[in-house]
Amino acid sequence: MNSFLKYTCFFSALVIGGLVHSQDYHYAQYDASPLNLNPALIGDRADDQYSGVRLSSGYRDQRSNFTAGAASYRSFAQGLDFSVGDRFATGAFFSNTRSVNSIFSVSHFNYGVSYKIVGSNDRFQDKHQLSVGLQLGLLNNSFSPGDFTYDQQYSGSAVGGFDPSLPSGENFQNTVKVQFSGNSGLAYKANLYQGKLILNAGASIYNITKSTERFNGALLPVPLHYNAHFSAAYKLDQRFTLMPQALFMYQSAAHELMLGSLLFYHLNDRNKVILGSSWRQKNAVIVQAGFTVGGLTFRTSYCIGTGYLANYNNRGLEFSLTYINAKKTFAPRSTR
Repeated sequence: MNSFLKYTCFFSALVIGGLVHSQDYHYAQYDASPLNLNPALIGDRADDQYSGVRLSSGYRDQRSNFTAGAASYRSFAQGLDFSVGDRFATGAFFSNTRSVNSIFSVSHFNYGVSYKIVGSNDRFQDKHQLSVGLQLGLLNNSFSPGDFTYDQQYSGSAVGGFDPSLPSGENFQNTVKVQFSGNSGLAYKANLYQGKLILNAGASIYNITKSTERFNGALLPVPLHYNAHFSAAYKLDQRFTLMPQALFMYQSAAHELMLGSLLFYHLNDRNKVILGSSWRQKNAVIVQAGFTVGGLTFRTSYCIGTGYLANYNNRGLEFSLTYINAKKTFAPRSTR
């Protein structure tokens, strides 16, 4: 097996191991896909003006020296959620991630509900809110090694040095596995100093249904995946809001820490400019920018690999788009 295949298998296994549970293993804008971060965030809103149906989309393209050109790791996510009454909210989430040449592919569909134990969906000035959430869905893993190349296929006359038509001597099999999945979470929000400081914290567990992966005929158990997240939005003045953020993910012997901050410049009550930067432990430095116009928010970010990833020129480009419709209001009926 040549070096390219070894690196591809190793890196793909790491990526898929995280994607099986959260589908955003290396999403820089993890907060832009709340249904993918914590089921308790279903129906969560930042203000009462735009508190209706939320539609969120995200796309990520990641590549390195090993995947130069058209090939790359690509991820797509889509979520839809809305509140149901004072305390319940519901929503659905779909994601797909594909490795180079679609050798590994993971698709996940979740339907979930959240419930406000403390607070209400309609009372945004509540000093404290506590939510619990649950997601259930289907997970589809596929492994298609048809585009692998091996030492036995080396040919000095072939383009790129390998001829896939030559016998490989290997017996990797295409596999597809569909199974149930489940996730749960808890989220807390505090509204302090009359809205000048908003604290958000939460924790979630993915793969509570103990799913497995199939690799060349062998079933491999996937351990539980834990997320812990925190943010603090502080209004510096009428124009600027600073929001430090933190995310910690843990699964078996692997863990990841991400620290960063977003700066919002409010042009007026409805429109603002967004700038941000973050650091992923031993992995990447990320810069991002975006804007909000009414209930529409667009952000883009660029990841630059650090540590060992810098040796492979690893980089990622990411986009997110979120739309929340305005809260419906009704004029009082005339008494005349």
